[in-house]
Amino acid sequence: MTQPEIACWNPVKRRFRGRIGRRLPFYAPLNNFGDLIGPMVVARLLERAGIAGPAPLSFEEIGTRRKLLSVGSVLHYAQDGDIVWGAGRNGKVGAEMHRFTTLDVRMVRGPLTRAFLEERGIAAPEIYGDPALLIPELFADRMQGWQRGRRGLTVVPNLNDPRPKLREGRLLDARRPIWEVLRALYESEMVVATSLHGFIMAEAFGVPARLLRSSAEAPFKYEDYLRGTGRDALPLYDSLPEALSAPAHAPPVIEAQRMIGAFPAELFS
Repeated sequence: MTQPEIACWNPVKRRFRGRIGRRLPFYAPLNNFGDLIGPMVVARLLERAGIAGPAPLSFEEIGTRRKLLSVGSVLHYAQDGDIVWGAGRNGKVGAEMHRFTTLDVRMVRGPLTRAFLEERGIAAPEIYGDPALLIPELFADRMQGWQRGRRGLTVVPNLNDPRPKLREGRLLDARRPIWEVLRALYESEMVVATSLHGFIMAEAFGVPARLLRSSAEAPFKYEDYLRGTGRDALPLYDSLPEALSAPAHAPPVIEAQRMIGAFPAELFS
């Protein structure tokens, strides 16, 4: 059987906006670090299994071929026969945009996504987690020499949120090279984010993290992730000072070995 493709949400966008964009119509992949984590984790798990997998492709490049969906709110891109390992529903996308009737579901981001699938008659195991949580488990070799706490406060906006003006802390662009972003998060004293994967990676690294309310994103994905890691929905703070003064919350329950055990390596062999 042909290996499934490894899907990644990475659309091509204009490099420049406004007048400059009209004069210089250059395009490049968006390269949001959170969306690139999925194929990276998949590749490492396949490598551990001694399997050479295909290079990741965007949903547009894959077209109608069978694919594995891992990280991100990308469930609406799924088609009949696709494999889901960690993906979640996008709360901004209506139910009618999910046109699949059969999926091979191994793991989903959280129980809200699972309930959505079950309502549509698609079986989904009670195995939850975002594959990004496996970065410390799978890439400890890449993290040698990183130093905790050297960066201070880091603020990570979602791609669709305006960039805040900060009186304290350092802004982190989620489109910077992936290992640069991951190191910055690891070395932070605290992370405040509307970027879900900014928050997830801080938690994976054991860095205190708080969620700001996004002006562009629906709460669904945040709540789905939180419930999938053993918490009720945590507060979404309305300002940076409010987030910084908030008490610590319960850490995530990360069932790394259960997540890895659900990975469909056999489909690639």
